[in-house]
Formats: sequence, structure tokens, C-alpha cells
Amino acid sequence: DQLLEEIHQIREELAVQKQTKNSLKFDLDNLELQTQKRTAELYASEERFSLAMFGANDGLWDWNLETDEVYYSPRWKNMLGYQENELESTLDTWKSLVHPDDKAWVLEKVQDYLEGSIKSFEVEVRMHHKDGHQIYVLARAFLANKNSDSKPIRLVGTHIDITERKKIESFSIKNAEILEMIATGFPASKIYDSIALMYEERHSGMRCSLLELHDNKLMHG
Repeated sequence: DQLLEEIHQIREELAVQKQTKNSLKFDLDNLELQTQKRTAELYASEERFSLAMFGANDGLWDWNLETDEVYYSPRWKNMLGYQENELESTLDTWKSLVHPDDKAWVLEKVQDYLEGSIKSFEVEVRMHHKDGHQIYVLARAFLANKNSDSKPIRLVGTHIDITERKKIESFSIKNAEILEMIATGFPASKIYDSIALMYEERHSGMRCSLLELHDNKLMHG
């Protein structure tokens, strides 16, 4: 009788183990399905986001405020003439590329935004292109999330190349200044210099000179 009881007990334990194993397998299968579904949703979301960013011609950056690691999108790097593997994912990368005169006040504005003293973040900065010239960038950002103690931990933003717009604005301002120089009687040589420099700045690589006609002879202005 004792032997039969032990055999019965072993069978019950094996049945429980089998049931537990089946239950675990079901849970694992279900977890795998959920993981696959979630992964597919993330891929679809990332693809939509990438397409949207590409269409908007924006460069994305994502700054981890606790580690100073920064994700720079391929478009962000390409905007400055770099390939995807040429720049490190750190805040120092941005610091090395931003114009020295813009770095301090931009970081100060970032701090004001993080502390809540300003409600939004939008700045225009100058950045160094790999080829050696300077581009103008419009940077916007927002706080992505916060810790349980309300401390911000991520700042996410975009870069838009506004160089062409800034060139047009500068050209219009200089054109008005030259008209004023003419109206107020500035020497012709100074006016010519200003005209030449205005066009050289408007068209990268151009070298401009002006000529004057004197007694049917062309002279350097």
C-alpha cells in the first residue's frame, strides 16, 4: 500500500510539472508574440518618424541629460557635411561644431528652459561645416520625459538649415546700407568695396570686382 501511495504521489507531481511546463510554454509563446508585435509597431513608428523627418529636412538630436550622450540623426550629420560614422555621440561633438560666440549663450538658454524660467526653446546658431564654411541652424527642442522627482532627463530637438534665408536677409540689409552710402555721398571706392563684398557673401566662392569708365577707358573701381 505504501508503494502504491508513493507511485500515486509521483504521478501527481509529474502531472503538476507537466501542467506547469505547458503553462510556462504558453506564457513564453504569448510573450514572444507580444514582443514581435511590439517590435513591428516600433519599426513602423520609427519608419514613419524617419520619413517625416526626411520630408521636413530636419536633423534630429536626442540629449541624455544624465550622461551627456547625444543621438545625432544621419540628416543632422549630413547637414554639416559628415557621414554617419564620423561624429561621436556626445555633447562635446556639438560644442566643437557650434560657433564659439554662440556656445555660451545657447547653453545658458538651455539651462533656463530646463529650470522652467522660459516656456519654449528656439534659437538660431552658427555651426561649422566640414568643408570649412559656416551654416546657420534653427534649433528647436522640448523635454521628452522626467524622473519621478520631476528632474528632466532628456532633451529632444531638431536642426533646420536656414543658411539661405539668412543670406537673403543679410543681402537685403547690405543693399539698403549701400543705397544709404550712395545717398549720403560716401567715396565711390568704399561703395564699390561694399557692393563687391555683398555679392561675394551672397554667392560662396565668388570673387567680385567693379570697373569705371573714364574717357572711354575701363579702370579698376
